[in-house]
Amino acid sequence: MKLEKTLINCELYLFPDEINKDYEITLLKKVKEKYEKYAFEEFGIIYKVNKINKILKNSISEVGTFILFLLEVEIERYLPQQNNELELEINKICCYGIFFLENRLRILIPKLSLNKYELEKKENDYILKLENKEIHENDTINLKLTEIRFEKEGFSCLGTL
Repeated sequence: MKLEKTLINCELYLFPDEINKDYEITLLKKVKEKYEKYAFEEFGIIYKVNKINKILKNSISEVGTFILFLLEVEIERYLPQQNNELELEINKICCYGIFFLENRLRILIPKLSLNKYELEKKENDYILKLENKEIHENDTINLKLTEIRFEKEGFSCLGTL
């Protein structure tokens, strides 16, 4: 999965006792806590917050005793898009297809989208078979995303081989 470096704008606040000479360190820490390792529909899955690029605006709240900051932040993310090609490890093979789970990204390749591969039950597990080649759980394969939907905690996708 190829991560993209990009800039996003986000809002954060600091309480009066957090305003000191190290307030920028506190801001960065809060940005990381709020955004790193989480998924957002508009930003994708944020793997890493690199730095605060600039403080675009700050203002004292009219309704509370805190200072609101509008920040431009450099992040590393993956934003799933239709027809993205990925190389991932198989988490589960079952009678319905293949499942992948990768940090807030869930992918199902339904049985009907396995193309030339066949599902075969071998003892208590399923495997993928193509001629003499067998693919098992924990093997890494290439796939293509065909449908993407954002849900509360991440992205749920359908794919094909």
